Amino acid sequence: MAEPVTGAHPAGLSRPAVLRRALPRRALLRAMARLGGAVLVLWLVATVTFFAMRLVPGDPAEAVLGGPGSQTSPEALAAVRAQYGLDQPLPVQYVAELGRLVTGDLGRSYALRVPVAPLLLGQLGGTLLLAVLSLLLAWLFAIGLALFSTRAGRWGRMLGSGLEIGAAALPHFWLASALIVVFSSWLGVLPPVSTPGPAGLVLPVLTLAIPLAGFLGQLMRESMLTALEAPFVVSARARGKVRAASAGCTCCGTRACPGSASPAGRSVR
Repeated sequence: MAEPVTGAHPAGLSRPAVLRRALPRRALLRAMARLGGAVLVLWLVATVTFFAMRLVPGDPAEAVLGGPGSQTSPEALAAVRAQYGLDQPLPVQYVAELGRLVTGDLGRSYALRVPVAPLLLGQLGGTLLLAVLSLLLAWLFAIGLALFSTRAGRWGRMLGSGLEIGAAALPHFWLASALIVVFSSWLGVLPPVSTPGPAGLVLPVLTLAIPLAGFLGQLMRESMLTALEAPFVVSARARGKVRAASAGCTCCGTRACPGSASPAGRSVR
């Protein structure tokens, strides 16, 4: 009886060819899993938000018309409930809300009396600009802190670690208030509110970048320290020391200096 051939693949394909065929399928499955997870998260957020708003004390129709102190008539309240579907049973309202979200209808602003979606799209450009600038500045701060922590020795490492932890622990609202007091009230060099132009972006960018730089700096410092202790870095550093010793002492330029290191890594006495 003939022995089975090990390592055979369908249609006579080699193992690398089979792997190349399987990679797109795995990537598609991974993308579908991530998309399904994103849809699940959005559904959970919408569901929790809907029922949390219904559990808040008060009448949504009164909130639309100005709050409990507006002294609106029962007819006006009934008209608002009918307009927004608040007179329907709760399951019907929930299904209608999900249907509107799926179609991209985010409702209307009670205060401005305009659709919400155009308002969000109108602020999207400024939000993206603020996010990009804050991220770039946070990376610059994080790189500076990480380089200082890894090169300044033990005390510098402790100082850098303390700065990173302190920056990461700063609440955004407190940091924004402190920056406004210092740069707007005391120094008067920056506007306290966002205005058109680069000056109006400085304080918001700093408020977002400083706490983020604390988190990024901690991760970057740990990564740098791990890389510096890797075997290939230690080996390269040792070879560099041997070459420096064979070339001569760095302080006087002679090979007979008592402080120069021998190729074995020992001092020559």
